[in-house]
Amino acid sequence: MDAELLSRARIQDIKREISRIRLAAAAESAKLQHREAAPDAKPRTVPGMPLRLLRALRQAV
Repeated sequence: MDAELLSRARIQDIKREISRIRLAAAAESAKLQHREAAPDAKPRTVPGMPLRLLRALRQAV
């Protein structure tokens, strides 16, 4: 039972971290939309979810 609760808590922590990253990426994207792009400027990309979080989520499930 304790292991199951620990596993659920770990999954929740990982999901919170994923949500935090998504919110930060959305805020950065919104900030970039308000800036004026220079001619021939390359579009900025929002970094994807770190692999360590994806691996941790897969292992926790």
